[in-house]
Amino acid sequence: MQETNLFILSGRLTADCEVAEDNSKAKFTVANHRSYKKKDADELTKETHFFNFILWRPNNVTSLLKKGTPVTIEARISNNNYENDGVKHYTFNFEVNNITIQGSSTTGSDQS
Repeated sequence: MQETNLFILSGRLTADCEVAEDNSKAKFTVANHRSYKKKDADELTKETHFFNFILWRPNNVTSLLKKGTPVTIEARISNNNYENDGVKHYTFNFEVNNITIQGSSTTGSDQS
């Protein structure tokens, strides 16, 4: 069995991306909406989820990553853990492999 670590998401940036001073990475958050119908209701319920991404060596694409920009992202999921005041914390990171700006032919990718 081949193991796969692939996460694909479409949504909109919640704010302009934040680029590290040395331009080594960019961080941004994407909002994704889901609509569903509850058992006992006639109308749709809408919920929004927020996902944080890291783009290593962002190059030129960061000028396009502005609040409200529609994107589709392919990423890999990595996890991290740390201890703070004796409490162990676990986090998940979504590391961008490829990003497509919707309504544009522009794409960017992680070159690792």
